[in-house]
Amino acid sequence: MSIPVRPDRPPVGVPGIPCPPVEAEGQKAPKVVMVVNSPLTRVTASATLAMVLTLSLLAALTAAALLPTSVVAAAAPGAPAPLVLVYSERTATSGLYSSYEDTFAAAQAWLSRFFDYEVISDREVEEGALLSTTALQAEPGKRQASPYKLAILPDNAIMSDAEARAWAEFVAAGGKIIAVSSTSLRDEYNVPVTMRLGDLLGVWWKQWLTAGTYKQLRITDEESDLAQALARAGLPPVIAVEGPAQMVEVLDHGKQVAVRANAEGVQSFIFPAAIVESQAGLYFALPVFDPQVLAWPDLQRALYAVIRYYVPEAVKKDQATGEEISFTPLTKRELFARYMPTADMFPPLRIVDRVPGEVPPARSYRIFPGAYYRKAVSSFDLWTGIEGVITLPELITDPARQDSRGPLDNASIYMGGNGSGQEIDAGLTWDRNVGGWRPFWRNEKWANAPLVEDLFVWYPGETVRMSVVVAGPGKLRLTIQDEGPDPKKAFTTVFDAWGFGPGVRQQFKRVNAIDQVGNEGKPVQPTRARVTTAIWKEVWLWRGDVKVPFTPERFTDMRAPNASHFVIKTPASADGEPIGPGAELIEIYGNPADRPEK
Repeated sequence: MSIPVRPDRPPVGVPGIPCPPVEAEGQKAPKVVMVVNSPLTRVTASATLAMVLTLSLLAALTAAALLPTSVVAAAAPGAPAPLVLVYSERTATSGLYSSYEDTFAAAQAWLSRFFDYEVISDREVEEGALLSTTALQAEPGKRQASPYKLAILPDNAIMSDAEARAWAEFVAAGGKIIAVSSTSLRDEYNVPVTMRLGDLLGVWWKQWLTAGTYKQLRITDEESDLAQALARAGLPPVIAVEGPAQMVEVLDHGKQVAVRANAEGVQSFIFPAAIVESQAGLYFALPVFDPQVLAWPDLQRALYAVIRYYVPEAVKKDQATGEEISFTPLTKRELFARYMPTADMFPPLRIVDRVPGEVPPARSYRIFPGAYYRKAVSSFDLWTGIEGVITLPELITDPARQDSRGPLDNASIYMGGNGSGQEIDAGLTWDRNVGGWRPFWRNEKWANAPLVEDLFVWYPGETVRMSVVVAGPGKLRLTIQDEGPDPKKAFTTVFDAWGFGPGVRQQFKRVNAIDQVGNEGKPVQPTRARVTTAIWKEVWLWRGDVKVPFTPERFTDMRAPNASHFVIKTPASADGEPIGPGAELIEIYGNPADRPEK
């Protein structure tokens, strides 16, 4: 059988599919990886699979349209909730979508406030969890029922052939889908397939868009489910929002119901669709459950109205009155609650001058080339963490050291250490886009805190308390917050560090550095970049329930490539306030000639 292919649509795996740029802040551009030795074999197999699946999806869609309403609306008896949120294990473990866990956590936090719902995984979807165990009895043309009426796919980018078929069956059984952003963009081998659910949802993927100039979504179809949902909720046909998006083409069986527009309401001209409606439900071209996007109150109101429209019985009710719980948008702090420190993360440890049997630090270590850095590193002993208070400096870049990526010099202030041979860096890195310091951590991989300026970015002159401490076997916890009794900005995360743990002889450090792009392990490149005055006000080493001052007799002093690039002093005070043990003033100069005269 010959299957017609539109001439402007390249077959799966064939050159011509738009090359994806960086997908979102903090994510690297995904790599397309062939999984067999013969590219031709892989392309042919993928193209064939895509065409077969397309026919399957279209057949399911046609069947759904022909089903009687009584069958379409059927649900399994005793189903605990008609709403289901789907967790994509494949996406979470792919290594391509580092923000997926944040997105899913935000979706959970938000839904839990307003709706009763269930959570299932993509593996369970493949195994048939979307359909009830008992098929409907049996007139020809009737389909199996589903216990769910609405399924939310928050950004489930990696999707197998089996899962895609399951979604087609779900829609044929009367289910609706809210699919978001990159959902179904890649197959189980992580290869882009221009959306496995594209034909079901009525869209064709074109390319990624970074956060652009648009500031709103404008409803364009007054007869759509979306417009009806907003109208019932008394909401205007304009949704204030901003964030990255996907550029998609609308297919014949989908309809554009909202477009991207700028602050003045002028819509985008090239593939402007922001929300597409089909028999299957709604596709959102922007990551509406990314917590930085979801933080927009108008978007939260619109999502609430749409979900309530599809599954009113899922709305939570007050147990005392039986009335629906009133809607109030979640704040950024609530959406990012998983990163909010608690008071016990800086416990009042007992201060001692020395612990029995304490191991002294090494006299010296070999300098690892590639950056300008001052490192203070402890001995290998039964330390359990490091804590310090620092007033932050500013990075001044060298205008002559730039390329298309931007400045080739960056700065970092961090802690971490070495456990069983594993080196860990965790602290703050300079973010040139905002001119401030942003949390990061690096084990085998690099990770950043979400770019939320009023929660997770600190600026020159601000003072923070920072710690990296053992959080369990193979775990470390990074915590950074405003110094003082009532921190407005704060961040914490626990991450894998297989070499560290309780009872392990491990090493901790603090580092101030000018890093150089792509230069790790190589001789430093000449630069006139510099880092202004950073003031460590106090630094401590943790050891169980006590802490000791991290002073020069407890660390190996490392200055790379040599001492001429640094000004290091022990201040008598900082900002007019007394300083504590381990206090130090540090300036870094790429060019020693730029140092002020003594």
